[in-house]
Amino acid sequence: MSEKRKSQFGTPSWAQVREKMELRKEKRLNNKRKREEEEKKKLEENNSNNNVSNNENKENNDNKEGKIEKEEKVEGKEEEKKEKLLPRRKVALLVAYSGEGYQGLQKNPGAKTIEDDLIDAFIKTGCIHSGNQGDDFFSKVSWSRAARTDKGVSAVGNVIALKMMTDPEETLVERINANLPPAIRILKFYRTLNGFHAKNAADSRVYEYLIPTSALVPILENNTPSFSPERLEKVRTILKLFEGTHNFWNYTVSQKFEDSDSLRFMKSIQCGEPFVVEGTEFVKVTIHGASFMYNQIRKMMAMVMIVMRHSAPLNLILNSFSKRSCPLIIAPGEFLLLDKIQFNGYNRKLGKVNPDREAILPDAFGMEKQREEFKHSCIYPNAVKMEKDQDIMGIFIRSKVDHFKPVIDGVERDIYEWFKENRELYPDVKEALEKKPKGSYRKGNSNNKDAEIPANPTGTNKIAESIQGVVEAAIGLESILGNGNEDSKQIPEKIVDAAFQKS
Repeated sequence: MSEKRKSQFGTPSWAQVREKMELRKEKRLNNKRKREEEEKKKLEENNSNNNVSNNENKENNDNKEGKIEKEEKVEGKEEEKKEKLLPRRKVALLVAYSGEGYQGLQKNPGAKTIEDDLIDAFIKTGCIHSGNQGDDFFSKVSWSRAARTDKGVSAVGNVIALKMMTDPEETLVERINANLPPAIRILKFYRTLNGFHAKNAADSRVYEYLIPTSALVPILENNTPSFSPERLEKVRTILKLFEGTHNFWNYTVSQKFEDSDSLRFMKSIQCGEPFVVEGTEFVKVTIHGASFMYNQIRKMMAMVMIVMRHSAPLNLILNSFSKRSCPLIIAPGEFLLLDKIQFNGYNRKLGKVNPDREAILPDAFGMEKQREEFKHSCIYPNAVKMEKDQDIMGIFIRSKVDHFKPVIDGVERDIYEWFKENRELYPDVKEALEKKPKGSYRKGNSNNKDAEIPANPTGTNKIAESIQGVVEAAIGLESILGNGNEDSKQIPEKIVDAAFQKS
């Protein structure tokens, strides 16, 4: 059968088979080529991806190495800083400042204070690391202040203690003052014992209050040209009535007559001769006491002005120590000055423990001169300027002193009837003037936030170490002679009072 015939009956011819085989072979070759091309593309893509990842890894490695180097550099710098920060030493700084324009000494959020400027200066000088700032800043640097002065109150002998970097010590004061405003000056620094606390170590405080003599002239004699010697002696007599131990509960706030810490011991209160600053005549009242309550000095000065302006009886002072309540007015704080703070007990301890270190003596050679220079160059002129520009004391005298209305036990009284009543209640002023100031051994504290300081834990003063043996002997004597006898219970207090007077 021919090929043509076979194809007619459905059987493929050899030519057709051969053609199909060639087509299949060509198709396989084409598929193979496609697979090879795809594989080649995949390889190329993989290679490119690997290169990118390798570059990224390289960059990452480079970045890591750079970061490590930077961290090492930062750590090195921090270590260098730490080396520079050490050592920190406990020091006491004798500080002078004018209170004009400040809301007080103590740091207070939202208010301009002396401590804000001091801290900024310490950080700029490198005495304190900026990393110490925060809520616990004062505890980190062991900060303490001997006096917490209020708005407008100045100082030439306040003391602040803290831990700071002092090297080089020879230029410490100059370096700090270079970063302080002219109204604040560090006069001297002292290396102290590590446990030194400025407030607790203070034995007594001395304040000054400047009174324009015009505020001490009786109302009916305002046209008198000068402050006579007779008036000066009367002021001194009034001030003498405040000396000794009295109940000053009427001279502060939130105190009761029964509170033990209302008793305060005033060692001495003196009035100097009149002096003139830029045409204004002043007298300077110096108050030396163991401790003071909030606003106590300013209320005492207001009482002096009331007595002088109204020619009031001196009995007024004596009756103000009684149980009868009599809210008193407060004299301006701009004329109050913290003169110095005494650390007699600490100095004695320092002499025994580390005699090579310098005692804190604000009256030492050179220190008194610096303090007086600051008073006459900064504080006194500022007080006169404020009085001339703002008439602070004049407004106080005209509005508060001249129109003072006594409120006795909650009842407003006529001022002249009050004067008459005081003469009858305490007639013997002469007897009070002849008494010598006497201290009292008691415990107490105070809520001082003005220029005055809270009471020491021992009340009238920290009993000096030199009389501790006397105190212990007195207590022992009580135990021997005691057995419930009231007279024997007073023996320790009498002995301590006598020792205090001698010290």
